[in-house]
Amino acid sequence: MTISRSPSATFWEFAGPETIARIFPDGYPGIELEHASVLETSLMLAIRPDLVDLTRALHGGPAQFRPYDRFPKPPVEVPPSGVLSMTEGSTAEKGEWLLADSVGRMIDIINEEFK
Repeated sequence: MTISRSPSATFWEFAGPETIARIFPDGYPGIELEHASVLETSLMLAIRPDLVDLTRALHGGPAQFRPYDRFPKPPVEVPPSGVLSMTEGSTAEKGEWLLADSVGRMIDIINEEFK
């Protein structure tokens, strides 16, 4: 397992490749396109389904980024919804897989670090 070099790791960095492949059987689009998409929506469906209304989900993605960075991003590159990919395919079950794998790996790391 690779631990983030950033001072604060995020939940997806703890998910193993098997879990990511299970969540994205047709291929993982990459974390760059995962803002408010399948990972985050599925996690919210598992943790706080009362705060998720998929009937209101906007499917304006995926974002079409140029192969270089510009700041701020030109508005034409980011869908008005802010969803960089799609929320379609999000389920509470996928959120449970992500949560179980991420928390399990965090526990393993804590146990290793604080024997």
